[in-house]
Amino acid sequence: MRTFQLIRVFFVALVISTSVTMPASAQSTDANSKNSLRVAVGGISMLYLNYFWALENGYFKDEGINVTSIIAKNGPTASQAVVSGEADVGIDGLSRVFILRAKDIDVVAFAVFNVGYEQTLVLSSELMKSLPPNPSVDEAIKAMRGKIIAVSGPGTAQDLILRYLLRSRGLNPDQYLHLVSVAVSPALYIESMRNKAIDGLMTTEPIISQIVESGAGKVVFTTLRDMPPAAQLPQIVALAPGPVVASKKEALAAFSRAIARASAALKAAGYEAAKPILKKYWPTLDEEAIRAAFKQFNWPLSPSLDKASMQMSADWQAKAGILEKRVSPAEVDKSFVVIP
Repeated sequence: MRTFQLIRVFFVALVISTSVTMPASAQSTDANSKNSLRVAVGGISMLYLNYFWALENGYFKDEGINVTSIIAKNGPTASQAVVSGEADVGIDGLSRVFILRAKDIDVVAFAVFNVGYEQTLVLSSELMKSLPPNPSVDEAIKAMRGKIIAVSGPGTAQDLILRYLLRSRGLNPDQYLHLVSVAVSPALYIESMRNKAIDGLMTTEPIISQIVESGAGKVVFTTLRDMPPAAQLPQIVALAPGPVVASKKEALAAFSRAIARASAALKAAGYEAAKPILKKYWPTLDEEAIRAAFKQFNWPLSPSLDKASMQMSADWQAKAGILEKRVSPAEVDKSFVVIP
């Protein structure tokens, strides 16, 4: 059985400046300037809402830095832009830092965007008919035999968590079900479920809330509930190569302050105040779904990482199969920096 079948995957190359009113062609960022940062973002996702809030409200400009955003297909693509030198900073899952460092690539995490490692499995309403009203994870997995389950791409956290759920039960993911890669699109997911092109998918908020609101599917597993201590772990981080940390430390510190300010503003303002930005970046999402998703995000008031949470996250990710092996305390120490 093929591990992955491509349904539709696309790459969006979009450049947004902190001065969003200027046309892209008129913008220029000196990559060598100590006050400029090229930031690769893993898609237009609510996981990065505090970043977009800082961008839209001019917080980076207030801190004296010029930020140019490169919007990539997903987190791994954003991190690859950092590795290739196309970006100074990447915004991706913390696991990517450990994965890259295991390949002797010099990158470190320096700021956390949100806490709570969320990946959620939803099955189509059609498949749910074969299950009891509130199925256990084991019952849901039994019903998935031979079915088509979607993730955003191979090697993503969605893919790896799904594989862990199966392997931990003695099942071979590539033989037990059909894994397919589907472009990140709530409308496409809902249409694919209703047309029986897929039987379920692993994804995150706010997509989950929209699928549930539409009646196309139902949640049967979430890491936040079913894989403790996922709710306490740093998930999305900013990462940078060692040379960038050395040469642009003040700019990275300013970047972190802007993110901290954005996180505090989001917590204080709430959904209604955030609605204009949410509607700008996610215009097609159902408002009730966005509202439900907004309540689930946990933006830390301080973006600084600490050894205890980093080690706890590394251990959890190794157990879940996201990382190939446990990260030693010595290596965890080298995987992040605290930038005042």
